[in-house]
Amino acid sequence: MIAQQTAKKAKLLDKFLEKHEAQYPFPEDIELIQDVDYMGDGKPCHFMDIYRPKSYKGKLPVMFNLHGGGFLLGKKEEGHLFCAEMSRKGFLVFSLEYPLAPETLFPQILKDLMTGMENTWSSIESYDGDRTRIYMTGTSAGASLCIYLAAMLESLELAEAFHVIPAELKIRAMGLVSGMYYTTKPDFFFHLMFMESSGKRVHFIHISIPKMKRSSGICRPPFWLQRMVICCEITADNMQKQ
Repeated sequence: MIAQQTAKKAKLLDKFLEKHEAQYPFPEDIELIQDVDYMGDGKPCHFMDIYRPKSYKGKLPVMFNLHGGGFLLGKKEEGHLFCAEMSRKGFLVFSLEYPLAPETLFPQILKDLMTGMENTWSSIESYDGDRTRIYMTGTSAGASLCIYLAAMLESLELAEAFHVIPAELKIRAMGLVSGMYYTTKPDFFFHLMFMESSGKRVHFIHISIPKMKRSSGICRPPFWLQRMVICCEITADNMQKQ
């Protein structure tokens, strides 16, 4: 039953993306390298797209982007125009695909993504990326994966619990949308959270907290918010100041 429902929703997503791409053409000032195999095994679930401005100077700050979909569906193409827009703002963007449930368990998804980030980081200079300025963005399931991956980079104990070998890179900050940030307690949900990592300390900064009615006062994640307001513009220049 779950597989049938997921397949049906995947088809609807494909139709939506096809219509969306036709309505909003890809910007001409962005270079797009599609379906790069970050694991070297030829599996589409281990492909990534790379976005880079055609005109730039010096090394580019790097952003890893992870799509949403509740771990059951979704694809990297969801963030096609978002990644292009962030690239226009000065980022070298890597949008990673990852294997989905129920065929793949959560720990294996983390393993694959961590390996992909490590492999990409090792060759990042070939794309004119700056190894000292690494950021992550994610939506829904992607935001949750960002949280776990960033935590494992700082906690060897957590990484070992999931049998994951942490990458050598350091995440400077994260932009997270509608993710499941807790698993054991209710959480007030806001539209966009920005996580800034400074050494061993991690700070959550609410970029946007619009007033809205809540029928229950508290909602348990995961929960899809119907609208999002971004109150500050994220660019490569102001991220560099973090």
